[in-house]
Amino acid sequence: MKDLKYEEIYPKIFVYSNIFEDVNEVLNVLKESIASPEGSSIGPWGDWYTFGLETSHYDWSINSDRSIKERLVLDKVNQVFFDVTEHYAASHNVDIKPERVLTPSGQEVDSWRKMGPSLCKYDAEAGVTQDLAMHYHTDYQVEFKDSRGYNFAVTVTTYLNDDYDGGEIDFLINGKLISYKPKAGDVLVFPAGDPNFLTEGQELYHHGVKKVHNGSKYFIRANWQRYYNGSVEWNENADKYGLEIWLEMEKEKAKQDRKEGKYQSINEQDIEKAVRIK
Repeated sequence: MKDLKYEEIYPKIFVYSNIFEDVNEVLNVLKESIASPEGSSIGPWGDWYTFGLETSHYDWSINSDRSIKERLVLDKVNQVFFDVTEHYAASHNVDIKPERVLTPSGQEVDSWRKMGPSLCKYDAEAGVTQDLAMHYHTDYQVEFKDSRGYNFAVTVTTYLNDDYDGGEIDFLINGKLISYKPKAGDVLVFPAGDPNFLTEGQELYHHGVKKVHNGSKYFIRANWQRYYNGSVEWNENADKYGLEIWLEMEKEKAKQDRKEGKYQSINEQDIEKAVRIK
């Protein structure tokens, strides 16, 4: 395991620094893929809700010097992901190691899978409230907590620039607020909100993002997702309706619940009552 420089800004929230030899190399590849998309293996970029731009599309069939450079840079990003999560898992005595497991239908799947990288750009002044670019949330999708399949367990965010104002990531955990302004090259690793994995008591690690001013914010996000075979009731319904029909029913229910705000668990009162410790 590599010897990595890191700071634990709060229990289970690690900030790794000085990992990239040249973080500007990564930043410039992202910027160029937006400014000159023709001939790039990265993209297309698209609207990222109200935040800015995002892509997780790659076409490595393009054979050019530019594509080779882009692939090498993304390979470095992926290697950093594996290095920091290996260290993070060992530090917390947990095992993030994909192994083959059986589903209730007898299919073999990996117990863990990597999701990403997604390349992201926050636009200046973009967001959801006067202060927030993104609401407080968990990456773990609580509406699918009983479902068979993968859900988010560990989040990794890699920050490529810091030449802007604002843009802090703000955690809300057990009634405490912890703010961090990322520096260029920082890699944050923290629990994604799985209630059965790396929680503090039974309180989840919610996080929001402050608005960006006087510039744009570029970062990369990726996750480890953990496989779950589903609750007894979920599997009974899958047998009752048929798996494909039940999955569609679940998606529609989740969509309606989100529309009604059922899973918006953090409100202004929660923020006002919280104690800022950092």
